[in-house]
Amino acid sequence: MNVDYFNYIVKIVFINFYAILIFFKINNYKNTKLYQKIYMGILVILSTIMYLLLRTVFDIIVSVIMICIFETIAIKAITKKKTGNVTVGIMISNAVSLILMVISAIIEFVVFQRALLIKADNNISLVINVILIEVVEAMFLFFIFKTRRLKDGFIFLQRQNEYIDIAVINISIVLVLVYTFITYANEMIYKSLFWFYILLGVLTTVIIQKTIVMYYKQKLTNDTIKDYELKIQEKDSEIKRLTEESFRVSKINHEFYNRQRALEKMVNEKLKKADTEFAEDNEILSRIQELTKEHSNKLKENRLIIELPKTDISEIDDMFKYMQDECVQNNIEFNLKVSGNIHHMINALISKEQLETMIGDHIKDAIIAINSIDSSNKKIFTFIGLNEKYYELCISDTGIEFEIETLAKLGIEPATTHKDTGGSGIGFITTFETLKQCNATIEIEEKGPISDTDYTKVVKFIFNGKNEYRIKSYRRNNIQSCIIDKRIKIFSL
Repeated sequence: MNVDYFNYIVKIVFINFYAILIFFKINNYKNTKLYQKIYMGILVILSTIMYLLLRTVFDIIVSVIMICIFETIAIKAITKKKTGNVTVGIMISNAVSLILMVISAIIEFVVFQRALLIKADNNISLVINVILIEVVEAMFLFFIFKTRRLKDGFIFLQRQNEYIDIAVINISIVLVLVYTFITYANEMIYKSLFWFYILLGVLTTVIIQKTIVMYYKQKLTNDTIKDYELKIQEKDSEIKRLTEESFRVSKINHEFYNRQRALEKMVNEKLKKADTEFAEDNEILSRIQELTKEHSNKLKENRLIIELPKTDISEIDDMFKYMQDECVQNNIEFNLKVSGNIHHMINALISKEQLETMIGDHIKDAIIAINSIDSSNKKIFTFIGLNEKYYELCISDTGIEFEIETLAKLGIEPATTHKDTGGSGIGFITTFETLKQCNATIEIEEKGPISDTDYTKVVKFIFNGKNEYRIKSYRRNNIQSCIIDKRIKIFSL
């Protein structure tokens, strides 16, 4: 077999392979099953054979179009996605595959043929050059899809948006057409279009980046509008909830009223008798305690569990629901507010797993802090999302405040104020490591001593690119006199 024709077949195989691989990556298909991998391998082989046969009859443009149609139909059959979504994915996958192949060929030429003086002057070196090109392209793909922003694919392609679809299709078609001209035009056209193709490749990268930003901005705008619309609904729902809860409490109180009155009458009669026996006193006390316990349990059973707002990230929503259940079991009121696009947080600021761990650790800390004191004001409020300029995770609670010694040790060694009630301090060690990786700030805000009406403290994790440890406290002077640590910035509240 002619070496040039062999290299040509190898290139077509890898173009199809990388295109299909890119399609599954940008659409965030993970944990692909064995039969799906076999299907992908067969599809690569069939696409290559079909293209080679088509090229004997049709020109390259018609052949490329027919291959794209064939791959769209084949992939739609296994993914069950809409035809439009698959078409867009196939077009951009082929365009990206071609861009990376051209870039890899340039790198191979510059590095291996020019710098290392490996000449493509015999059959073996020609084959080696093709293999090196494909290896470089494989490395590009590996590192591209390992980046935090792209490790979950192209988010804007996973959600229906006709404007983005049209832009991507147009850009991808232009790139495919230009590639065909570069590959099969004469030398003069090749030289004139080469830099044009490179320019288009850069332009595509910029447009994709801008499109991602545009998508997030549009999503944020839509979410802001929805927030305003939901505020009234939330207030109405809150009024309805309070009305229903008030009715249930009134009903429970009504059920116990006559029983309490009868017990009160018996106690008064006993007090009038001077010869009340000790056993009878114990019996009365026991009845009072049982009635009180029954009343408390009735109120607890009838407490309304509020449906939490969603982040649209199943793992994060499940963690908040779990923490809400934990709060209910500990007779703690739990509230949550979500603002902005949380998908942006896990794609650009912090990994989904790190955010999930942080939420669980610090809401659990808040539960322990509340259970460390005897107070009727048992509340936790959590905020996640965009707060004016930066994305934040904020957890407010009505529990005990941090000991100053604990504040000094946070992030350096395991330290907790609540060791006897379940705290280990490991959570903050993990959190400080995460904040360092994400270049985020922790801010502990102490509002005041334990109160029956307000939260005592707020622990904030602010993704502002500063990686600071800040304390804002009503007891600033006491903290400053005990802590001498340049990494901690202390402010008055």
